[in-house]
Amino acid sequence: MLSLKKAKEALSQVTKSLPSDTIIKRGIELFNFGEVHDLLETKQNHYYMKVSGTSAVYELEIQISSPKKTKVICNCPYDMDVYCKHAVAAILQIVFSGFINRKDKTKQPELSKILPSVSQKDLVKFLLEKAGSDPRFYKELTIFFTIRF
Repeated sequence: MLSLKKAKEALSQVTKSLPSDTIIKRGIELFNFGEVHDLLETKQNHYYMKVSGTSAVYELEIQISSPKKTKVICNCPYDMDVYCKHAVAAILQIVFSGFINRKDKTKQPELSKILPSVSQKDLVKFLLEKAGSDPRFYKELTIFFTIRF
């Protein structure tokens, strides 16, 4: 179990503004219970993950521009503190998964290098499957291509 002190030390590695102890404790609970899912480094120091909250699963994007400069986007309705409990849990997961200060900077392959080699048929198949299982993605895809074309 992660202590409040250790959590504050971990959070301090990536942000200079800490939320209240209450929010940190709630984030620790989410972290300790394994509620952070699908952590992915989409590009260097840009992360995407999902956190299961009390009533829903929230999506987060976290960008760590430099030490102590962190941008967090969470789709939960909470806006009373620097970060919500989901962001605290997500940042803790990033830190304790070894993404921060790691020597091996191996990351996910960049889409800009992968997509040119994918056939149009496979790309369309993937997009249709993804849109069929993810209403938010379906909406984004529909809006993007309706406006664009």
